Amino acid sequence: MPGEDILLTLGIDLTNIDQVASQINTRLQSQANIGTQISQQKNLIALSQEQTKANNMLVSSITTKEKADKQASVTTASMTKLAKEHSIVQQSLGEQLLIVGKRALFWGSMWTAAYGVIRGVQNVVRDAIKTFIDLDTQLTSLSIVTDITRAQFGELRTEFFDLAKSMGRDVKDVAGAVQIFAQQGMSISESMELAHISMIGTNITGVATQEMAENLTAAFRAFNIPINESVTILDKLVAVANKTAIEMPELSGAIQRVGSTSQAVGVSIDELLGYVAAVGEVTRRSGAEIGRALRTIFIRTLTDANDELLRASAGITIYANTAKTQFRPLGNILAELSVKWNDMGEVQQKVISEALAGQRQYDMFTALMQNFDRALFATKASADSAGDAMEAMRKKADSLEFQINTFKIAWKEVFVDTFSQSES
Repeated sequence: MPGEDILLTLGIDLTNIDQVASQINTRLQSQANIGTQISQQKNLIALSQEQTKANNMLVSSITTKEKADKQASVTTASMTKLAKEHSIVQQSLGEQLLIVGKRALFWGSMWTAAYGVIRGVQNVVRDAIKTFIDLDTQLTSLSIVTDITRAQFGELRTEFFDLAKSMGRDVKDVAGAVQIFAQQGMSISESMELAHISMIGTNITGVATQEMAENLTAAFRAFNIPINESVTILDKLVAVANKTAIEMPELSGAIQRVGSTSQAVGVSIDELLGYVAAVGEVTRRSGAEIGRALRTIFIRTLTDANDELLRASAGITIYANTAKTQFRPLGNILAELSVKWNDMGEVQQKVISEALAGQRQYDMFTALMQNFDRALFATKASADSAGDAMEAMRKKADSLEFQINTFKIAWKEVFVDTFSQSES
């Protein structure tokens, strides 16, 4: 066959064709395996190259980070240096501002103090001018109700200032008090003495000078107390106010309403203050209301009908003699009634209260009877009060406020004297 001839020509033995084919297949398979290995090697090389690139990129990143870290470190160092420099500058600036602030505060304080002094002098001068004019007006009014002349104004003005300084009160208050007493017909010396006592009362209680003057007038006139002993009224008011829950204005208000009646029916000023304190502590009514109630009780008690009632109920008479021409002191009558009050029944107490006080003042009378021990306590405090007012005044004079007021009055007197000299 032609094919066989070719094979023979090529030197291939057909008898071994199968073996040759097997060898060829083996070689082809081996070549195929070699190709696969070559392909795998290529893949490994590609992967190795990719890994190398990645490693290179990583190394580059690390290098970049190191450079960045170095740069950051340099930047941080620079910022720290700048911060230190800023701190130094800021501290220097703060010190400069502190120096400037201290200087501003110093000069501001100096200016404020200087301005305050200037304003203070201006106020003193302005007030002194007004005081000079007001005093002249008051002295003129005083000359109308007394025999003083304008030539005596200067001397009297000096006396007013002396009293004002000793009492720490405005000189116009002194002049006003003197005028009140002078209008009641008293001499200048008597008016000055009473004004002095009024000033003491004002300092102790805070009651306005003119009101205190009116209270004193009502008391010493009602109880016939000599002017030179009128300070004892103040002693009593101070003592009772200090030892009970009733203030001096309430005590004074009651005296104004019932003082003259008390004297007429035989109730002393000590007993009256005791009654006012006892009733006031329970009812908390004003001094004026208590005074009006006591006046009603005093007047209603001293009647024939109530004499019979008290005789029958408590064995007490209101008369000092069998002819019934003279009353016993009402203070004694009320004291005796208080002793027997708690032994009486409720109905008997009610009948006596309505008879002696009426329905409107019923509560006031029962308050007095039920608290008569407090009335006796306050009465004793009043009776033992000699010197209490002056002692309180001495304590007041030690206060800083009092001394400052005295200093202001002294300066005001200097300016007023200057104006009065220029006037003359």
